[in-house]
Amino acid sequence: MFSPQERPEMFRFSLRCLLAAAFSALFLSLSRAEEPFKVESPNGVICASVAFASGQPLLSAEFAGRTILSPSAILPTLAPPIEGGLEAVKAEVGQTDTQWRRVWGPAETVIDRSRTLTVTLREKAGKGRAFDLQVRVSDSGAAFRFCFPQSDAGPWRVLADGAALQLGDDVLGWPIYSTEGTYPAEPVALDKTDSGKTIFLPFTFRTGGVTCSLLEVGGDAWPRMNLKRDANTLTFTLFSPVDAQCTAGPWHLLLMADSDPALIAASFDVPNLAAPQGEEDFSWVVPGKTISNEWNCSINTDDLKSVVDFAADCSMKYLQIDWGWYGTEVPWSQEAQETWFKTNPDVEVDRQTWDKNLQADPYTVAEGMVPYLPDWKDRTYVDLDLPELVRYGREKGVGICLYVNDAVLRTSDIEDLFAVYRGWGLAGLKPGFVRYGDQAAEEAIERMVRVAAKNKLWLCIHDAYVPNGYDRTCPNLMSVEGGGGQEGHHPDWQDVVLPFARCLAGPFDYTPGLFPDNKSHAHQLSLLVTMFNPAPVIRGGWRVREAADASGFGSELEFLRLCETTAVRSEVLAGSIGQYLAVARLTPSGFWQLGVTNAQEERTLDLTLDFLQPGRDYTLTLWEDNPRAEGSQRGTVKSVRTVRAGDRLTLRLAAAGGAVAIIK
Repeated sequence: MFSPQERPEMFRFSLRCLLAAAFSALFLSLSRAEEPFKVESPNGVICASVAFASGQPLLSAEFAGRTILSPSAILPTLAPPIEGGLEAVKAEVGQTDTQWRRVWGPAETVIDRSRTLTVTLREKAGKGRAFDLQVRVSDSGAAFRFCFPQSDAGPWRVLADGAALQLGDDVLGWPIYSTEGTYPAEPVALDKTDSGKTIFLPFTFRTGGVTCSLLEVGGDAWPRMNLKRDANTLTFTLFSPVDAQCTAGPWHLLLMADSDPALIAASFDVPNLAAPQGEEDFSWVVPGKTISNEWNCSINTDDLKSVVDFAADCSMKYLQIDWGWYGTEVPWSQEAQETWFKTNPDVEVDRQTWDKNLQADPYTVAEGMVPYLPDWKDRTYVDLDLPELVRYGREKGVGICLYVNDAVLRTSDIEDLFAVYRGWGLAGLKPGFVRYGDQAAEEAIERMVRVAAKNKLWLCIHDAYVPNGYDRTCPNLMSVEGGGGQEGHHPDWQDVVLPFARCLAGPFDYTPGLFPDNKSHAHQLSLLVTMFNPAPVIRGGWRVREAADASGFGSELEFLRLCETTAVRSEVLAGSIGQYLAVARLTPSGFWQLGVTNAQEERTLDLTLDFLQPGRDYTLTLWEDNPRAEGSQRGTVKSVRTVRAGDRLTLRLAAAGGAVAIIK
């Protein structure tokens, strides 16, 4: 499946698009304001229209002549209130046809090709204040936002977003009601979703034979958005009012595609809506596989050195040390201590190290036992010579990254703290339990990313934060959770809904384990390909060396060593939301890697290798589900053969199974 930028145009440009391309600064006549302003995608498939009723702008959208969005009121609630309604005083059409290179991504080059419409709106009474409605239409979807320039007539503030999208009666979608919620295995009719709950973005659905997803991208540190449903109307809601003078709001993006696989390809266009990278040099940002001490070992220097050895052997770039290295996540009160002793009545503590470890000081390394939460039994044991581990990792080509709870970061001077971490020789940080949603939280996250960049630290932000394109502005933000990954022990279909939903917004740190029960080894390895992340954090793996000949494991290390985390080009070969997905990626090293993830039903899948260069022989090394595997750990069968462009590859996929391949 070609990306929307590469596939042949489905329709010729309309006359309107040709005029827009020729006159990118054309001012449209407003003498007949009752007629809608229209803007079409370069290939003519997608059309967005802006009409006016009772002084309010209404947006509609079509895909190949099919109505996806009926006229929808999109005006936010403003303060001071608009006086006398609005009038369109100027409309300007334009075009973009360029490309830019990413530091990392599912493709080395991003095509930015779109048509734009900017309508200047002015209140008819009062001070005559004005602001702009911007609409952007590409071959991948339609987006709109409002911009509020500084004006002598006075400022605007946004109290509520309020864009109310009118969808059809046939909408079937995959809603979640919390950031790390579990998606339904089968799509849910829109009128069957819980109208009392917030639907989290991105929200993916099918309507009229078109696969769509709603996302938010960009915005100048605005509060984040989600959706509320009323009948067939989805209304964008802000986590909080905008607390300052408005500037450029976030893009409300409706991705549209003619198939499920094409929706993932359409998401390659999403970063075009984000603010571009500035003058800062990010050449120091190095993507790569990352291994966690979680599910591997306690925070012990000798054990961690052994994990570094394993990482180096498997061409992993980073070791991430999770909670506990600096003590408890946050300082504990006396009440928290009393709760812990009630939960753990038979555990004796060393009072000297106990008191120190409860301070949660991110400038120091803990010693001895560290408890997790007051009402949990989980604890870790810290015996860490951090300078020695950093030195050893550098010798092996493995950078060391550390977890820090966001509550500790919020009470620290991060300018000073991150400079200290740079002095320690750290490669990156994992901020956890970050505050998310309101404007102050978004401003804090963006500042944290910038301060980390100044100190050449890459970030893996965890818990509720969902990417919104800021990783284009600051590509040291390589990995983000904000979704229900492996540590949540979700069912197998979650792994083949996420790429069509949450992953459309940006890199997803799904923390795959090597290897948890009840999902095949091939299924787990395939996630390194089907869910794009330039720095995926793998939990477990170190101890599988001890069973290298058991359950078919052993040769799979070959794939783990070779697999790369960024791509020159990506092809979405086949897929159905919640059922299966097949993705091929051309690596910077020049070989193709293939990942196929399957959900709960066995299936036979035929793939055509038409992404290969014609006229050349390739060696395909394939790891498939072992048909004789039994029990909770299910290994693979390896095979090698010669293939050429156009050859057909038939895969027999087990339930919760998959396949991976290296094609050279």
